[in-house]
Amino acid sequence: MIDFSNLVIRWTFGETKERPTSLQAFDMLECSLLFALKLFPNAEMHIVYNSLSNSNSLEKLKRITLNKATLLEGKNEWGNEMKNSFWKYIPLRINSQKYELVLDSDIVFWKVPKAIIKWLKSDGLLLNSDWNGRNYGNYDQSIPKEYELNAGIIGYPPQFSVTLPEVDLLSERFIAEQGFIVNEFTNSNRELFILPKSDVFQSNTIEFINKKKENIITEYCVGHFCGCNYCHYPHWDKYYKNDVWNHYHKNIEKIKNFRDVSKYNPKLKKGIIYRSSALCLYKNESSLESHLQSKNIETIVDLRADRELKEIFYNKKQQDKYKIIHAPFDPWKQSVEFQNIHNTGTNTEIAYHFFSNECKASIKLVIEAVINSIGAINIHCHAGKDRTGIIITLFHLLSGANKETILLDYLASKMDTKENYIQILLDAVYEKGGIIEYFKSCEISNEQIEFLKSKIVC
Repeated sequence: MIDFSNLVIRWTFGETKERPTSLQAFDMLECSLLFALKLFPNAEMHIVYNSLSNSNSLEKLKRITLNKATLLEGKNEWGNEMKNSFWKYIPLRINSQKYELVLDSDIVFWKVPKAIIKWLKSDGLLLNSDWNGRNYGNYDQSIPKEYELNAGIIGYPPQFSVTLPEVDLLSERFIAEQGFIVNEFTNSNRELFILPKSDVFQSNTIEFINKKKENIITEYCVGHFCGCNYCHYPHWDKYYKNDVWNHYHKNIEKIKNFRDVSKYNPKLKKGIIYRSSALCLYKNESSLESHLQSKNIETIVDLRADRELKEIFYNKKQQDKYKIIHAPFDPWKQSVEFQNIHNTGTNTEIAYHFFSNECKASIKLVIEAVINSIGAINIHCHAGKDRTGIIITLFHLLSGANKETILLDYLASKMDTKENYIQILLDAVYEKGGIIEYFKSCEISNEQIEFLKSKIVC
């Protein structure tokens, strides 16, 4: 896997009174960020915003960047009366010690082009081709005729920067920005790497202005959905949104029972706790690491028994990267006393009684792991349904969720989950007098319970 720790990726997001951003803009930006987290693990991610028209826009950006990217305000002197693409140069560099990839917010990568890899091994510059020819404004005459370039993707090497012109003196400020950077790059003595048209699809071309280009995911590495930020064109929503998002999600769906615990319970905070089947089942999937990074998962709680860990285990790299906590729910370690009491019913029903009443030390380990976690946490057993279902149900109960909500999440794991199984846990909790008293029976203190509640409950 390529190390992208020497790379900064930044997006610019702005709007004007004349051209407020559309809902498409936020969706494209989020899609672009999530793909970047998958494709460029360990890279720095920043979103720089300019001239937002209202507080709702800022709140949407905060949600999109939460635990994924740094949100920065790019203060400029030009106001927001008219569209001004020079916003993307405020600030000029975020980290001049690293490579820096500057993306328009209507750019989405789903595969890393070869030109990017070559650029990252050089001291050169990077731009993408323009399907619509030359659009350079005031700079047209100073740029060699053979160049038809676009400024949707800009790449700086370390220790390189540009000097901005007197923007107010430019008569064609909107397209002059593109002319400015192309002029700087093509008249530089640095090698210029160009992302060809065969790598970057551009949606606002004459050929596809009113129809969909099929198979962009398989034919290209990147999509430039020009004009969709400001609803000039509905290309993203109408033609490409579903294809691109489906491609993003296709590898995630390989992880059985992977979901945010807030999916069926809005009382739980989003992006704090995830549940799944054993992640080490997918340790050879190339997308696993980037997927976990996109969710900001830093801690993994493994509920499997010791014998299961010996059969299917995390590799050394994963053990070094993640904080992995073992909180075993071992159905093979039932005491004689327990077996004498619970000797009727199916093996699964007996196991649920065991997990609910005899694994309280492991429940405490899980709660403490959540309390102490930095970033998001993933909790799993083997299939991600029974033992994981028990733990997640406890969080639902703490949030005040009703039984219908609890069952929605529990039964979503399918396979052989049944309402009467999870009822065994619910009965054990009710017999103790409720979730607070049940947690106390696991030797979890009042202070820990209150902290847990403040961390995971809305």
